[in-house]
Amino acid sequence: MAEIDYSSLDAFLAGQDGADAAAVYLLFGESYFYQQGVRRILAHLSAGGSGPVADYEAVEGEDENIPKVIDRLTTYAMFGGGKVIGFTDAKLFFARQDRGTLIEKSRSAYEEGDLKQAGRYMGTVLGLAGMSLDSVAASVPDAARQVCPDPGGSIGWIEEVLAYCVEKKMPVTRSESAVGQLEAAIEKGFPGGNRLIITTETVDRRRTLYKLIRRKGLVVNCSVARGERLADRQQQKKVLMEEARTLLRQHGKKMDTAAFRAMVDLTGFDLPVFRDSLEKLIHYTRGEETITAGDVRSMLRRTRSDPVYELTNAVADRNAGRALFFLQSLLRNRYHPLQILAALVNQVRKLLVVRSFMEGPGRGCWHAGLTYQRFQQQVLPEFMAHEKSVSGVFRQWEDLPPASGGKGDGSAGKGGKRKKGSLPDVLVVKNPKNAYPVFQLFVKAGNFTLPELIRAVLDLNRLDVQMKSTGRPPGQVLEEAVFRICGVVGGSKGDR
Repeated sequence: MAEIDYSSLDAFLAGQDGADAAAVYLLFGESYFYQQGVRRILAHLSAGGSGPVADYEAVEGEDENIPKVIDRLTTYAMFGGGKVIGFTDAKLFFARQDRGTLIEKSRSAYEEGDLKQAGRYMGTVLGLAGMSLDSVAASVPDAARQVCPDPGGSIGWIEEVLAYCVEKKMPVTRSESAVGQLEAAIEKGFPGGNRLIITTETVDRRRTLYKLIRRKGLVVNCSVARGERLADRQQQKKVLMEEARTLLRQHGKKMDTAAFRAMVDLTGFDLPVFRDSLEKLIHYTRGEETITAGDVRSMLRRTRSDPVYELTNAVADRNAGRALFFLQSLLRNRYHPLQILAALVNQVRKLLVVRSFMEGPGRGCWHAGLTYQRFQQQVLPEFMAHEKSVSGVFRQWEDLPPASGGKGDGSAGKGGKRKKGSLPDVLVVKNPKNAYPVFQLFVKAGNFTLPELIRAVLDLNRLDVQMKSTGRPPGQVLEEAVFRICGVVGGSKGDR
């Protein structure tokens, strides 16, 4: 059949009658949208496109449930007329390279207190890693390190989720043969007007299953960019605005621009929370035609989870008040203090690299007020060549023995040489095709002198030791880090 965007689903369904309906549907992307899409498809498949489907069954999208799905699809409905099987939140398209994404999703679910969902994601990780529950049960700490060798902080949460997987016997199988059986069933077709609806967060367009569904059925792209690029944020804003217009139109309401901005600041890009909040405002302002920013402030509380970059951007702007606001937001949302400190260290390190270039080999090619286009043409090539030279020096250093002779610091391998990768990654330009973040670093590096950034690195190193080796409250340590980087307080003589 085809692949369409979620926004085109209603028009597509309106152009079909019952005889044209697809036998298999695949909806992927934003869970809020694909859940709405399933409801619309079910309504369309109902008599007259209005009532519920009489025989609909949802099956959890674990690989071990594929035989159950096939069995349901290949038997006739009890009362005739066909039945619809939903294979929900399927893991069919995850591959080994998706392990990092799945681990992050597991962590988010864990931090929200949803151990069951965290365990589901972790079960998929175990399956992709070829691990069994027996191997996990033998040593949960060892399994945690195998699952996530570089967790970027404490692995305590991973151990807790793995223990939950063992206790609840979460499915970890990753059977390509089961996926092959599903492909064969779709290729053959389902009897009695039966239909399959698959929902999933991600797809791999290279896989046979995706190509088969696109040929035999309908694929609905429900994706919304989750990045922080300008284009991503514009798409998120467009989606929220369209959702607001639809809901406001249904209730004969309006919302001014300031109120919409205030709502987005409070909820972030979280569609269910945004919609629930708007419904509360609609009922709160009953009798009023327009929802105002004052209504938003009176009725709603801040629910959005601020990303770490909001804090690091505020620090780079030397805006201590804004930085403290986002610091407290991150701590309330259970970000690990060492994770926050690592983000601050990373930001200061990048600013130091950029500032040293500006005052060294890049002197003269960068100046305040330079446009992004000129930056791409004049500065970026010089800076990338500089980074290549610096990284070459670091690779040479990796071949040298550590100053301690390779003992005690864990950085030496056989023969007294450093392990590869034991030195820090100094590259700032990760993707030359998207150099705008680098441009912003140059702008923000102008807020500091080179001595100030060197001093900030030393301060952060001292505070890192304090956080790990003293009883000082981590929040207090992080507040001091913010103050010192922003220049609100200086080091005492005893620190110097």
